[in-house]
Amino acid sequence: MLRERVPANIRVSFVSLRLNQPPITLRDLNQFLPARPLERWVEDYRRQRIDVISEIDRLSVLEKLSILNTEQEQYFEDLVDNVRDILGVPVAVISLVGREEQWFKAVRGLPVCSTEREVAFCATAMYEPHGLAVSDARNDERFESNRLVRGEPGIRSYLGAPLIVHDNVPIGALAGISFETREWKPAERTLMRRLARQTAEFIEMRGYHLAAKPDLDEPRIAC
Repeated sequence: MLRERVPANIRVSFVSLRLNQPPITLRDLNQFLPARPLERWVEDYRRQRIDVISEIDRLSVLEKLSILNTEQEQYFEDLVDNVRDILGVPVAVISLVGREEQWFKAVRGLPVCSTEREVAFCATAMYEPHGLAVSDARNDERFESNRLVRGEPGIRSYLGAPLIVHDNVPIGALAGISFETREWKPAERTLMRRLARQTAEFIEMRGYHLAAKPDLDEPRIAC
């Protein structure tokens, strides 16, 4: 039955493409529905929408969150420590991708707090709804010519998950990086997506808190 596939909160309406034909009913549509539940299709569609978000709108959302170039905060510092320990990698970052660079809200294992966007793995990962797993960057056409792969620090493997805030807007990625090749396990990929969702939610709540207190001057760092 169709009502077993269509969630109650989904409003569906259809019109006939031919004026001399009666409207298509939900009962008529039932035979054309995919085997998987409609709500799963809707969720997949929502995830895919991040591919078409305007870059101008994305940067506007990122700016309004008031998190770029801010001081270290314990929550984010603990998070990258956990990622590094759980995955057993030397590098973990929370990357926020701006117009021309990625800036690390928290970073472990790298002596920098930003890089050019054009070499940022996270700039690719943030547009991957299910995350980005790279086993050997030297054999991946997206990254094989990247100077961070060909030269120092010699990135070989990468596991990242997008930081997606309200209206499916991607602002960056949570990532673990290794200088050795590595096959990422499904459980590790799932864990990173979960941690990235929690991170994005915290970033949003932090932004709402600052917006509610306009007189609060957010400390900035020169980095």
